[in-house]
Amino acid sequence: MSDFFLHKFGRNPDLNTAQDDVWDYGSNYQFPAVATSTQLVGLANDIPSSDGVHSVSVEGLLADGTEVTEVATLNGATPVVLTNSFYRINRMAIDAVGATGINSGFIDISHSGSATLGRIAPLFGQTQQAVFTMPAGVSGHFTGWYFDAGQAGLFNNVKGNVALQTRAPGQGWRTKQSANFTHTSPVDRKFDVPAPTFAVKPLTDIRVRVTVTNTDDLLAHGGFEIKGFRDIR
Repeated sequence: MSDFFLHKFGRNPDLNTAQDDVWDYGSNYQFPAVATSTQLVGLANDIPSSDGVHSVSVEGLLADGTEVTEVATLNGATPVVLTNSFYRINRMAIDAVGATGINSGFIDISHSGSATLGRIAPLFGQTQQAVFTMPAGVSGHFTGWYFDAGQAGLFNNVKGNVALQTRAPGQGWRTKQSANFTHTSPVDRKFDVPAPTFAVKPLTDIRVRVTVTNTDDLLAHGGFEIKGFRDIR
């Protein structure tokens, strides 16, 4: 066995009164049912030899849950089909880049003709999404999670509920812990002692889901940490 550590952080730039997940695309994250053809698209200047982003590193899972990382060369606003058919996208980050040094526009990844699975927002250089799927052969437990949200001029009115949720293979979504929040009372929980309640099995989906009760257009941040092990026998 070997150690496994995960620090996952996300951002939702437009959190509304409907239920939303904490990721840069906004809305509810759609976990795919199967692995299939996967494509990347950026801005027109995101091509080799330009001043934009040349390539992107994609981390995710194959159909059997095996971890895979693929570096794909962008072709501007024309979608590029990846070599691997991804089941899950766990993280993306810019790789080779021109004079700008960072992405100036959105870089999106999706299953061909389907929902967006990851987004690198302008000037961030990597995805910010508090969603994750545990790889095959990896188990662990949550050691903490956090969330905050706010909007200029509405600090005293922001309130809602946020939940750390998991979905093990063959099961429905379960809330591991939930909390009410306001702008002045963000959520920050630490679990010093591992407990069965906070255990995470292989191939478990994880999300931070938010319900805002009284206002729209919030900027939210959230994430979680997992400590565990890889079974490499």
